[in-house]
Amino acid sequence: MNEQEYWMNRANQDTVNNNLALEAQINYWAAKKDYIIVEALKPQIMLDGDKWCCMYGSNLQEGVAGFGDTPNEAILDFNQAFYKK
Repeated sequence: MNEQEYWMNRANQDTVNNNLALEAQINYWAAKKDYIIVEALKPQIMLDGDKWCCMYGSNLQEGVAGFGDTPNEAILDFNQAFYKK
């Protein structure tokens, strides 16, 4: 490999590394946005029968709730319900 090829490979590798770092930041903020509402409102997360429930408010009729097989799924469902109300 000559010097020009070396520097071209090095530049390509730097570009790949920068792209991976940027992608990691994008993924972090995309995941973080799913929890901003939960961090701000601090809804209750509890088991309701065989499902997890993420609820904000005193009851299901007046509040906002999300359900799922895991706490994370309940949070994601809660977010969708929150934006619909």
